[in-house]
Amino acid sequence: MRRCESLVLAVFISIIVFGCKGSDRPRDVFDRLKNITGTSLEDAAIAYTKGTMEALRELHKLMPPDQQKRGLDNKFADAKWEVVDEKIQNDDATVKIRFSHHSDPQLKGVEMPFRMKREDGLWKIDMEQELRQAIQLYKAMQGPGGMAEMLKNMKAGK
Repeated sequence: MRRCESLVLAVFISIIVFGCKGSDRPRDVFDRLKNITGTSLEDAAIAYTKGTMEALRELHKLMPPDQQKRGLDNKFADAKWEVVDEKIQNDDATVKIRFSHHSDPQLKGVEMPFRMKREDGLWKIDMEQELRQAIQLYKAMQGPGGMAEMLKNMKAGK
């Protein structure tokens, strides 16, 4: 009898552990985003892919020191949204959300698609491609003859 109880308990625990892990849906990432309470960039790793985090760190290093000190500003903490669409194909997905409330009033009513990837058993937001493009653009603007230099020269009347 004791052996039977142990077996039932083991099966029950397995269902809970593996069932919870398997129930993670791409849309659940946004709930994890709401729960980020820290201000460290590393706190965001629960919601973003490793590649996205690497790109965020690189972009963060390019920012002026005063902006680097500000820390993470979780724009999702007070936001409200609804999932409009969710498409899953193997370990890739797209989730489109519509904001009903956001700290930026211009985003109210806006629908935004997010590319997702399953990584280490959890769905995460994949923005690596977009961030890498932003880094290239930022570097081009800051380099010799870039937009930042042109604006500085215009302001100085050169």
